[in-house]
Amino acid sequence: MAIAERTDYWDFRFLGDNPTDPPGGSNTAFSATGSGASSASGYRTITDEVLTATPTTSDYTAFAIIKYGTTPDNNEVLLRLDNNSKRVEVQSTGADTSLKIVGATTETYTGLDLKSDYVPIRLTLDASGNAKMYIFEIIEDDSGATNNKSVAGSSGSGKALRWGNTTGSVLWGNVYMSTMGAFSPDELS
Repeated sequence: MAIAERTDYWDFRFLGDNPTDPPGGSNTAFSATGSGASSASGYRTITDEVLTATPTTSDYTAFAIIKYGTTPDNNEVLLRLDNNSKRVEVQSTGADTSLKIVGATTETYTGLDLKSDYVPIRLTLDASGNAKMYIFEIIEDDSGATNNKSVAGSSGSGKALRWGNTTGSVLWGNVYMSTMGAFSPDELS
């Protein structure tokens, strides 16, 4: 992980608007596949849309706020970071109470309420293929125990920043991505 410099920022920023035509001169657009998405009331509601961009660097941070309308299928990829050598994904478990980070191994967050709560997710991948997932931007819990999940990335398949879903109905609020480093919650806000 790295500490953000003053010149590091979120080069992809969406606040529920259309990610293929984002407002603001410094936002980078994603390309979309699928036909099931709409933007209203500050959310992008997706039933069948996958948004992808091709970065030129190898260290990434993604931040998204999601809420389930209907639950995506087990193994549905919600977020993917791929630096060509390694890849990591946030996937649905097919339940409203958990999410998993999938790389060379799988770790699962439990105790969530994805249908009632808007859940912030941070996913990072560094150039060496080390990945971390944070829920609610919490690094350590009240007892000082680590509250993030780490995995080594699986084999990559081409540089990509990807988000969206093709099953279920997911409300996507803020979606931020940075191609300038793998930043923990206290390193880039």
